[in-house]
Amino acid sequence: DILRRIGDRPRLALFINNLAEVRLRLGLDREAEQLLLFGRRVCNVSAPRLAQFSLVMARVQLAKGKTVEAFRDLAAALAPTGISLSAAPGRDGLKIPETRGWSGPSGALVGDALRVGARVALEEGDTEKALLMIERAEAEGGSIRGRAENALLRCLHARAVGESFLDTAKESLR
Repeated sequence: DILRRIGDRPRLALFINNLAEVRLRLGLDREAEQLLLFGRRVCNVSAPRLAQFSLVMARVQLAKGKTVEAFRDLAAALAPTGISLSAAPGRDGLKIPETRGWSGPSGALVGDALRVGARVALEEGDTEKALLMIERAEAEGGSIRGRAENALLRCLHARAVGESFLDTAKESLR
């Protein structure tokens, strides 16, 4: 409340976004969603911060099993970067533009969004789209946590297509 009163909306938006992520990790999906909706309304956030809100909202929707809504929020999260996810014809019937090796917060956002997109695709059973998103997320590089999640997604993908994921898991530990 004090941040809102003193007019520090960017910091309040960051606080709300981080708190929503914590609530989501604790399994408090509904509370995280309510907090994000409150944050959007109160903070009148800029496009980059709105992208972060949309990414966390996509995670909330995925946790609730709402894959269509999660994909919509992912599209909103990636919009400020100029990247769009589409199912137009292309490699294996899909077209996801090459990412540009973003750096800093935008790079982390792109990698995170692609990893969430891979989870959404796996949830929907679209293993081709999931693999393409995993490859793009790996191309972005990222933090140790991001690379670990990429390895986990590789294993989940292998399991989804009926392959042994033991070798993939062993390789990710090297």
